[in-house]
Amino acid sequence: MAAANVTAGASTEAFEFEFKGFRFTCAIEPKGIGFLPRVRIAGGDEGDTMLPVDTEPYATAPEARRHCEQQAVRWVDERMGAGAGDPAP
Repeated sequence: MAAANVTAGASTEAFEFEFKGFRFTCAIEPKGIGFLPRVRIAGGDEGDTMLPVDTEPYATAPEARRHCEQQAVRWVDERMGAGAGDPAP
């Protein structure tokens, strides 16, 4: 697992995350007193695809960032099977 290209903007933090050969573009958006994770799988057969969006914000940006990564890992494991390589988290 690797995260790269972190960009901190005035209101949104964006970063890339790669897992088992799949590349994700993630964003953490401030929402009220919390942070919403946004995850998009980059490329693929059908172009970029936004993964389901959480409706409840996380208390901290690092917590939202971890959720982005966990959501990406789950997406890959659901398609490849948790037994195909690394164990599911």
